[in-house]
Amino acid sequence: MIRLFNLILVCIAFMLIAGCSQESAAVKTTPDFRNINWGMGVDEVKAAEGLPVLEEGPRPDKDNQYYLRYADVEFLGRKAVLRYFFHDDECWQGAYIFYNTDEAEYKQILEDYIAIKGPSESFQSYENYEISTWDSNKMFVFLSFHMNSESGSTATMIRFESIAYLPPEAVGLW
Repeated sequence: MIRLFNLILVCIAFMLIAGCSQESAAVKTTPDFRNINWGMGVDEVKAAEGLPVLEEGPRPDKDNQYYLRYADVEFLGRKAVLRYFFHDDECWQGAYIFYNTDEAEYKQILEDYIAIKGPSESFQSYENYEISTWDSNKMFVFLSFHMNSESGSTATMIRFESIAYLPPEAVGLW
């Protein structure tokens, strides 16, 4: 009888442990951005993307940072460059960059994103760019239009930044 009781206790404990680990795994597999979770390492992001990397390497302007770039990634019905930034091998930023956009294209991208995400929480206009900002519990989302006053080149960028994994130099900027 004691053996049967112990066997039942072991089975109940096993079911509780298995049930808890399945619930934890489900929470962890919900992506934060595209197919990745903030804090993933470079190799994990490469595996999750499953796309050929256009360019990668350490950021020359930042200590302990690394980047990945992918070409021709589809977002909002357009082709974009996809960029990831890492600090100490933890992903903290992803961005879609649409090069050679004009102001009309920027406004259309903004409208398309608002249709998905809802109105922005803030809007700021500067000399050569504008920023619309969305904030959530896990990340900041910035949509901006940039124009290089010297070359005249333009780009529209939608940048997603983790709140939990911001590198020290970025904390407090937003």
